[in-house]
Formats: sequence, structure tokens, C-alpha cells
Amino acid sequence: MVNVRFVRELCSLMSENPVPRPKFSISSLKEALRIFRFILPYRWQFIIGLVLLFISSGVFMIFPFGIGLMLDVAQGKVRPD
Repeated sequence: MVNVRFVRELCSLMSENPVPRPKFSISSLKEALRIFRFILPYRWQFIIGLVLLFISSGVFMIFPFGIGLMLDVAQGKVRPD
């Protein structure tokens, strides 16, 4: 099934006369929050997945930070403690 909003947005980006964005309303917020009714039976898996996502993101950000510190020390910009 083709998502009509996606196609309309894609066509507006490609054309010279873009389609105006829809206005934010309470009904659109309620429609967006319907996803949480789907997630409700899987809430613990969802929470565990988010925690693991944050942990893995943090671990992968530590390596460039550590390499940057090592390069600063090697170039003499920072004194090692």
C-alpha cells in the first residue's frame, strides 16, 4: 500500500510549488500517539531496547573521544594526568 502523504511530500519537494505543511492540531497528535497503543503489550522489550540503544551509542562515542585525547597528548596540546 502506497503512503499517500509520503508520495505527496516527495512530489512537493521535486516541484516548484511545494504543498503547504498540515497544521498541528490535537487530532493529529492523537493520531500520532496511537503507536503507543501498539507498543503497550511490548513495553518492556521497547524499554530494554531503548536502554541498549543509548548504551551502544555511548560506547561508540567513547572511542572517537579517547582517540582525540590521545592525539592531543601526542601533539603536546594537553598535559597527561
